[in-house]
Amino acid sequence: MEEQLLKQILDEMRKTNAILQLVYRDQISPALEETKKDPVAKEIFSIVGSGEEDSPILKEKISKKIGCSPKTVERRLNELSARGLLISRPHGRGVAYRSSGLL
Repeated sequence: MEEQLLKQILDEMRKTNAILQLVYRDQISPALEETKKDPVAKEIFSIVGSGEEDSPILKEKISKKIGCSPKTVERRLNELSARGLLISRPHGRGVAYRSSGLL
């Protein structure tokens, strides 16, 4: 019974998300295109994919791959999280990130 209720809630949330994306597509599209052009953000989303990743691992992988500082990656993670493109949660001594599905 509880599982069915959670499924219904999730379905309603997906519908609401879809409606909001349609209503605000003129504001969302330019922001998403700008984000896709950013090499740090692009790499974050390629690593996170459909899963979840810890911030220390993200910072290390990305800074080594594209040659930026871990602090740059951390700033971008915070920006993307604040914009709702990433979802963060406490994980151990750090933070774990996953895609919100908007990008």
